[in-house]
Amino acid sequence: YEITGLVFIEGSLSKRFGGLATYFVITFDHQWTDFGVWNDEKIIEKQNETDGCSSGAYIILPDEQEQITMYVGISFISIDQARTNLHMQTNMFQSFDSLRTIVQQKWLDELSRFEVSAEWDREAEIKFNSALVHSLSSPTQWDESNGVYLGFDGQIHTKPDYMQHVYTDLSIWDVFRTQIPFILFHDSQRANDIIHSIMINVEQGGDLPKWPLANGYTGCMIGSHADILISDLIMKKEHDQHLNLTQVTQALRKVANQNQVHDARFDPAAYIKYQYVPYDMDHDSAPLTLSYSYDDWAIGNVMSAAGLTDEAKEYYERSTWFEHVFDNKTKFFCPKNATGNFYCPENEIEFINPFDNRYVEGDAWHYRFFVPHKNPLEYDANKLNTFFQRGQPWTSTLLPNPYYWPGNEHNLFSVWQFNYANRSDLTQKYARWLLNHAYTMKPDGLPGNDDYGTMSAWYLFTSMGFYPLSGSSTYLIGSPAFDRIKITRKNTECVLLINVHNNSPTNIYVERVLLNGEILLTFPFLDHIDHLKCSDDNQSNIQLDFFMSPTPVLSYDK
Repeated sequence: YEITGLVFIEGSLSKRFGGLATYFVITFDHQWTDFGVWNDEKIIEKQNETDGCSSGAYIILPDEQEQITMYVGISFISIDQARTNLHMQTNMFQSFDSLRTIVQQKWLDELSRFEVSAEWDREAEIKFNSALVHSLSSPTQWDESNGVYLGFDGQIHTKPDYMQHVYTDLSIWDVFRTQIPFILFHDSQRANDIIHSIMINVEQGGDLPKWPLANGYTGCMIGSHADILISDLIMKKEHDQHLNLTQVTQALRKVANQNQVHDARFDPAAYIKYQYVPYDMDHDSAPLTLSYSYDDWAIGNVMSAAGLTDEAKEYYERSTWFEHVFDNKTKFFCPKNATGNFYCPENEIEFINPFDNRYVEGDAWHYRFFVPHKNPLEYDANKLNTFFQRGQPWTSTLLPNPYYWPGNEHNLFSVWQFNYANRSDLTQKYARWLLNHAYTMKPDGLPGNDDYGTMSAWYLFTSMGFYPLSGSSTYLIGSPAFDRIKITRKNTECVLLINVHNNSPTNIYVERVLLNGEILLTFPFLDHIDHLKCSDDNQSNIQLDFFMSPTPVLSYDK
């Protein structure tokens, strides 16, 4: 006996590409005695088919039957594929408990590659493992049994042999900063599959996506940050031989210079003409200009890696256009119209209004430091320090903090920017403070919305003592939260071991760092290729030793 059907989903994002059919097959480990359907408020006994927005099926079990097991197979392709998925993933002889045990063991196998310990802070170990679960739960595996999947062109495809899986549900505006870089750090095969999946979107749909969901474009959020994800993989030299750089550079040129059919940037011709997004053409003037500057820097990186030196210079020049929306009077990034007039907040209350419609999910303070790829106009460490000092008294992790806001993406890099101003001690101070205050064991202990594991991956990197500049091979050093961290990279025998000496709740400052027994000369920066990348034979282990101090160390011993 089985029940089959489909549900047509039109959610807030899926409706943007016309919705999505989800097919299902349901079987039971016991027979039923009767059945029927309903439609709206009408119940029809012994009828085996119905449809409608408020409809369904029912079964009646024997009176003595107190428990049944229901097996559900789903597919985004067809009912037959849902049945295939069900049969290939389980069978009628497996109990619910046995299936649960299998899933739990898979999670334990994945989590066991990460070991952290801090005898003086057991809660940190729990927070770390919780963050691992969150950050490893996305993106979504899109290929079904036998490797088939529904493409962006509406056709059925089979994944290439060189990919383990095809992925979707990439909230790129969120995940490019921490979550995907964390996957790349410990599982390069999966990271390659994610970038290959993005390029498959381009092949089948024609355009580089902002936020691919299922098999469609959603146009959600701002920027074209897939540029940065691609650059991150390439600049770390973790991309495999199957990544077609010609196809990649073509897609990047298109998104930066042409009006895509899907997920386009603001009018590229106007952006190139003005070298910023005019406020009278788009109210997201400043945030868009800042985002495109970062995106174009990433494109420059890819062009450089592809040997296209002249094009790289062009995009590196475009990456400085954030300067055109910097108001020298207020010292903030502000919207600017086509005639060159700024539209800045007029008083301190407006500067700290996190619902200001001149900015995207933030205020002028939140975007003041959003230039991750450049030294933002003679980097102002004092202003950044004020940003954090004023943000500390804010107790809510859910409601937006008008100053530093740990619960939204455009602030996540800010704490690391002290490193660029020779004040790595302030990065260490505030990073450790955030680990203990923004992330707690309380019900509201995760700031904001985790956004596909973005906030959790921020916690993972920060607690390990370094953090990625996404789109590059650079990591910035902070203050590790554990005495010992051991990470076994997936698909390799390569182990990263981090020992933290003299660590404690008060010893939060880094005195020195050793890499494989030698003083790290690039402090407060690490390089993925030079310092953290596994060797070609995947056999070489990497060891970092941090030596901690209770007082700031302003003169690093090299």
